[in-house]
Amino acid sequence: MTHVQPMFDTLKFVSYLEDHGFSEKQAKGLLEAQSMVVEAQEANMVTKQDLDLRCSQLEHRMDRTIFRATLFLFASLIGVTGASIGIFTFIINNMLY
Repeated sequence: MTHVQPMFDTLKFVSYLEDHGFSEKQAKGLLEAQSMVVEAQEANMVTKQDLDLRCSQLEHRMDRTIFRATLFLFASLIGVTGASIGIFTFIINNMLY
């Protein structure tokens, strides 16, 4: 995805620094350092589309996890119910004989 760079007048920046006591070499060095910082920051930026995609992926994983947990609980409930019926039947049958 392409990131649109805001316009930055580098000549005006260097001239401003020179007007405030920096040598041309110092002003250009500071401009270069500032450019490196901005590039490093932009390399770690995410877009709204990046966040939307990640949120969608997480929602999908959560839905799958909830579905699996629901199936597990339902199967457990059926197992416990079946075991209870079996125990109850065994008790009733043994009491009758």
